[in-house]
Amino acid sequence: MTSAIKTIPRFNVGDWVSFLSGFRRILAQIVEDRGPLGRQGRRLYQLNIDQGQDESTIEIPEEDLEPAPEIATAEVARKNGFSTQNWPRQTFQVTYVRSNQANGWGASVKPTLRLRGVTSSGAVAAATVRRPSESPDDDPFEIVTVLLEYDPRLDDPHSDTHVWSSLTADALRLADEMFKARHPKAAVGH
Repeated sequence: MTSAIKTIPRFNVGDWVSFLSGFRRILAQIVEDRGPLGRQGRRLYQLNIDQGQDESTIEIPEEDLEPAPEIATAEVARKNGFSTQNWPRQTFQVTYVRSNQANGWGASVKPTLRLRGVTSSGAVAAATVRRPSESPDDDPFEIVTVLLEYDPRLDDPHSDTHVWSSLTADALRLADEMFKARHPKAAVGH
């Protein structure tokens, strides 16, 4: 007579876990406990790796999984060996306006869209804008668009003040770098 050994699962459906993929760790959410279906009764879990519109799932044995670390900024996650490629992105629009015909510019940052399924990040675009009613002597303003990753466990990056302040500061820093590359003599104030 054989007796089945019941193992207590280490993880539950809905838990966030990490696993090694190449040289990087990936964050994923458990969507199904498949049970001891693997080779020699290994417990398998079905994981969702959010790719935006192309959500994908993967089956991973329990022994290859670790509990997900605390929620962190993308910079901290990358320093700790995590990939942020499948993380959602927050878009920021940084607007630079020339002040008093001098070479001084004021910058303001505004969050716009949250995106999934986008792999670009950093300062991705800059555009000089003129209003149709402006005379040729009027100064234009410039807009720099920045995309930054945030932890996929957050429904809204505003909900974690540390993550949000880090995203906003990084958006300004990256936008300033792109703006100053285009306007090397500009003095920017925030």
